[in-house]
Amino acid sequence: MAVSGNSNMTIFKSKFQKWTVIFGLLFLLSYLFQDLLWEKLWVWSFLLMILLAVIFIVIFIVGLIKKDRKVIPILIAAVVVICTTELLKSETFKSPKLLQATLHDDRSVINLTLRKNKTFEVSVATIFSNQNFDGKYKIIDDKIIFLDKPYDNDFIPDTLTINGNKIILRFDKNNKPITDFATYFDITQNQIKTVANN
Repeated sequence: MAVSGNSNMTIFKSKFQKWTVIFGLLFLLSYLFQDLLWEKLWVWSFLLMILLAVIFIVIFIVGLIKKDRKVIPILIAAVVVICTTELLKSETFKSPKLLQATLHDDRSVINLTLRKNKTFEVSVATIFSNQNFDGKYKIIDDKIIFLDKPYDNDFIPDTLTINGNKIILRFDKNNKPITDFATYFDITQNQIKTVANN
């Protein structure tokens, strides 16, 4: 049976449109899965995302120079995806914060956030990496009890104690709070309705 010459038409009307879509998708995938890629590739994941973004922009600009306006909706779509993702990750759609606290050491900063809907977030930032943990928690008197693992090792126990403007991780054998360097959280915001020990 004869095949019409129109049957070999592709979804892409120009080579610039095709390559803009390809590198646009690769860039968006590297952006959306940046945490996973960081675990696997470390700093190379960031360099990969930058490289894909540069190639994407260069092809887009060349397409415009060649008067190929079909590349414009592709860039707009990529910008919309990124803006929507960042909006969803922002505080706009999250439950209000009840407590925020920070633990500093020589190599990292750990931020703890407790929200009104009984979810927690732990963000660990170092020079070379950024890890996030989340889950559920409950509060009994001055105790914060994590129902999900708050860290990738046992540095942060599953139960913390609010003590004044500090969150204590551990106590000594005399049941006194250990407040040596990098052994407790400093509370920066506290709207929890509880009486903490002083």
